[in-house]
This record gives sequence, structure tokens and C-alpha cells, in this order.
Amino acid sequence: MRDETLNLLKSHRGICNEVWFCSEIGFPSLEAHAESASRMQEAAALFREAGFKTGIQIANTVGHADVFLETPGGDWQRMVGHDGTTALASHCPRAPGFLDYMRDMTTAYVRWQPSSLWIDDDLRMHQHSPVQYGCFCPSCIASFSEIQNREWTRESLVSALETPGGDLRAQWVEFGQESMAGVASVIASATHAAAPGCYIGLQHAGADWSLYGGRDWNPVFRAIREACPLPMGSRPGGGYYCDHSPRGVLWKALDLARQVRALPAEIQVVCPEIENFPHAAMGKTAHGTAIESAWYLAQSDCNSLSYALVCSGHEDASFYGSRLSVLEKWAPFFERYIRENEGTTPGGFDPVMGHEHLKRPARDKGTPMGWADPSVLSSYGFATLGLPMCPDGVTPCGAVLGAEAARGLTEAEARHLLSNAVILDGQALHALQERGWGDWTGVAAVPFGRGEFYFERFTDSALNGSHAGKIWQQFGFAGPSVGFRIESSQSAAHILGEYVEPTTQKVRGLATVAVETPLGGRLGVLGYNGFETNVSSARREQILSLADWVARGRLPVMVDTAAQVAVATRITACGRLRSVLLMNLTIDRTPPLSLKLRNIDGNTISLNHPPGSQDISLTARNSGDEWLVALPPMEPWSLAYLKIS
Repeated sequence: MRDETLNLLKSHRGICNEVWFCSEIGFPSLEAHAESASRMQEAAALFREAGFKTGIQIANTVGHADVFLETPGGDWQRMVGHDGTTALASHCPRAPGFLDYMRDMTTAYVRWQPSSLWIDDDLRMHQHSPVQYGCFCPSCIASFSEIQNREWTRESLVSALETPGGDLRAQWVEFGQESMAGVASVIASATHAAAPGCYIGLQHAGADWSLYGGRDWNPVFRAIREACPLPMGSRPGGGYYCDHSPRGVLWKALDLARQVRALPAEIQVVCPEIENFPHAAMGKTAHGTAIESAWYLAQSDCNSLSYALVCSGHEDASFYGSRLSVLEKWAPFFERYIRENEGTTPGGFDPVMGHEHLKRPARDKGTPMGWADPSVLSSYGFATLGLPMCPDGVTPCGAVLGAEAARGLTEAEARHLLSNAVILDGQALHALQERGWGDWTGVAAVPFGRGEFYFERFTDSALNGSHAGKIWQQFGFAGPSVGFRIESSQSAAHILGEYVEPTTQKVRGLATVAVETPLGGRLGVLGYNGFETNVSSARREQILSLADWVARGRLPVMVDTAAQVAVATRITACGRLRSVLLMNLTIDRTPPLSLKLRNIDGNTISLNHPPGSQDISLTARNSGDEWLVALPPMEPWSLAYLKIS
């Protein structure tokens, strides 16, 4: 497999500058690691001779799960879960024997002077099956008790962590971050001592998956930097390991964006995790992998790409070669995109998650440790309607707020949101009221009573365009979990939708409302199952018009055509639109597309359909602050790139 891989990469030399070898999986003896490192050194020499840099990935740190029982490691403390479960193949990150093992193992591998060392994303405190949340071993409990100057048991600590609002959760998360930082410090110190020219990279998942590791990885990066003064690398990831549900690429891209936004400034290499796990033919397609790559560059501020392609040997070399051939065709576009969008950041609406979100009351009070599940993904669905998104963006034009996010806001965050631009559903508005902030919104949400079945009828508001009188009905849904009547005493409120009783056609309250808030912001409320995205063309236009209204016409791009197209916008430091990447989310061609572009960074607009098409100069019509452009249909699961110059 070594020689096949080398020959494969030689034939696709233009798309690979570094090859990562992988340490032994599990926790075998140090002698086994030394033998593996010796073979790795021989292989690395061949790859270097061929002109490739050679790095190494530490395949497991704390341990992935109990599936790797053939090499369970030494006689030290295993990780203990919140429920008392003890893992067999995942380890307490503070155990002295385990840290000694990690130091010696790392030294054995880096003696052959790799160009980089990457710490695997199993360096986390959660999801080490059968342990869900760790480490609650006696040693960790004793250390935390000493810091707290209070005697904890596992049971009393888990119970206390269920209480929202205080600092205990944050302190326990910080304790876990320092546990991980200790492991990273050992690895980085051993690396720098034996291979001083090797830089360290960290593979990690984000807070969208779990808050148990905190909102960022700064404690771990800080430990790496203190042990090794070289520039660092980041490989953010988490999820989307096959493209059977291809829209998952949107959710992962937004997760990546939030992770990258939280990185310290010292990070120089940022390459997203792109994996076809378990690296088999029935997983991801080559075309889908290329689309995924481009979308991550557009959405998340990554500046390079990394692939786990040849990890299992399930397929022969021709299979992996076909993947590399497709990526080779796309590589010029990837490089062009990074170059032409240098100095820009993603623009659009920020799907909010507050910085003290873990302090909120847990959504499901019957689930221990439920507070660690952020549950903020409901608002991400608006990306499928063509709303550009920028989690934790630098200068978002507005925010999308879900109910769980509303429960996790600080007072200062709530005031900031309601002083600017926000769209939310009825549940989120109701959550703000429960927090005591209803007076800041200018409206109120009242849950439906049980057994009340209504639909929404669009009014003649200008924000509904030509859809006055249209009906939007959620078949099979009713009750307080879906519908909220919106009440407003403002004479200037925009009423976009009213609840109508099916049998009598009588109006039974307001469904969609846009208001100026008492704090000077703008608020748009979608009271009728607002985050549903399998909607009519009229509902889609209503949602986008509402977003643009609250943003005071600053939405960077509006796709006027009713098409299932996602957009990723890049904004300059001066707030101007540099480019738009569009993705057709369907298995059919789109209709011809009509777009409005705002505050563009130039007056020339060109269209490219990657990977290798020529730029087409578009005729754009200026209409005040907008430029109107028409695009030809997009092919299924394809991209279109609008460059402004």
C-alpha cells in the first residue's frame, strides 16, 4: 500500500504538498510504537525524496472508544463517566502513567523529524463510548475539589451541574480544558525536544456538537504554544463523513465557521476536516467531495484543505486515484478562490449562540448533562432558502435567534441583539419573555391552546411582494410547540401574516410580524413554526424579505428566484461584497436565477462555473444601491461563482 500511495501521489503531484502518516491505533506497547516509527521513517524518506513534506498524526490521545480493545494500554486510571461508567480503552487525561506513555510514544515517532505533528480530535472530554462525559474518576474529583475548596463526589457534582445560572459548569468545563491542555503540552514538549523544526497542529470539533469542551480550544493552543514556539495549525471538523444526506455539508460548514472564528491569531494553517469515513466506495462521491471543499473555503475562513482519503485500504489504487483526479481539476479554482477573497470574511446573518450558553436551563430537564448539548442548529436551516450565514461573524447584517439560544443569552447580549436586527420564531420570542425581556421586543408571543388548528394567510404588506392572500399551512402540525399568536400594540408594525380558522375563515391573531424595537432595533417574528424550511415559494420570499427588512436593506445578496440555492458571501473590511458562491442543493437543474447584489466592491461582475469553465462577464443593471444580475440555470449539485472587481 505504501508504494501504491506514493505512485498515486506522484501522478497527482500538483494537489499534494504534505502527506500525513498515522501512529498505531489503540495503545500498544512502546516497543510496538518504536517498530511502527522505524517503518514510518523508511516510508517518509521515500516520500521526501519524491518532493513531499511528511507529517504525522497521533491517531489517539485520550482514546476514541472501547472498540479498540486489542491494545488497551498500561495500568493507569481509565476515564470515568458522569454515570460511573468506566471506559476500557479511553484514559484519564491527568493520569501520570498515561502522560508518561504519551511522552515516550511521541518521542519515538518524531525522531524521524516530521514536518508537522497533528493531535487527533479524540483529545476531548466527551464521547468516549461507553463514557459520554468525563472524567469523573476519583483523582479528577479530588483535584477539582481542591481547586473549589469544597468536597465533591461524582454524584454530588453531577447533580450540582444540573443547576443553571451559576459558574460551576464553566469551572468544570475549564477544568476539563486544562486536562486536555496537559496532554497537548506533553505531546508538544516531546515533539519540540526531539524535532525542533516540527510545528504542531490540533484537530478538533466545535461547540455546535457539544459545549462540554468549551466555546473554543484556546487553553489547548496556549499549552502547545508555550511548549513549541513555532506557528500552529488547526484542523476543525466534526461530522459529515458520507454524503448520503448531502445538505449536511451546510451544517458542517457553519460549524467550521464558528470554530475558526474562535481560533487564536497565532494559527497559520487552517485546513478543514474532509473525510470519506470509512474511506470506502459507498461513502462520498468525488464530485461531492470537491463541492464540499469549495463550500468550506467560502464559509469558514480556512486557507488550505486536508483529506483523509487513503486510510483503510478498502479500495484499490484506482479508486483513490479517481478521487485525486477530480480534486486536481478543482485545485486551480480552490487556489483562485482563496487568492481573490484574501482579506474578506463571510457575511450575512449570525445564527446566535451566546458566550454563556452553557449556563442556561437545560431543554430536557430529565436528561443528565443535557446542558452540554447546545441545541442551536434549528436556525441553520435558513441557509437552504438562500439566506447567507456567518456564525460569530465580524460584521453580520443581522442575527437569527432560536428558542434554545434565547435561553442562553446574557442580558448584554439580548440588549445588543434587540438594538440591531434579528429574526426569530415564536418560541424564541416566548423564551425572551420568560427571561423578563419582553418589553425590549415591542411584541409578545402567546402559545396556541390545545386543539386549535389554524393556517397563515399573507396580508397585502409590501414585504409579501405579490403573494397577498396566499395560504401557508403546516399539515400535521398544531399546538403550542408550533404556533404562537403574536401581539403588538404598535401602529407602525408590519403585519405579514394572520392566523385564519379553516372552517369559518375568521382571523384568529397575528402570525408574522415586523416591528421596530424599543431599543432602536428591528425585529421579525415568524410565529407559525418559523424555522420550517420545506416551504412554499411565497413563504420563502416572506422569510427573506423579513430578514432584509430587519437588516435595513443590508442583506448582501437576494436570490429572487424561488430555487433551492444556498449562498456564501465574502465581505471586505470596508463592508463591501467581494464575491458570492452559490450551491444548487437539488438533484435537478435550477431555473434561471435572478439576483440582487448590494454594496458591491467594484462595478464588474463575472460568472464562473467551477472547476474549469471560463469567466463570463455579466450584464448587471444598477438600480439605486442594488445591482441586478441574471444567471443561467445551475446543474444539479453544482456551484456558481460570482466575482466582483
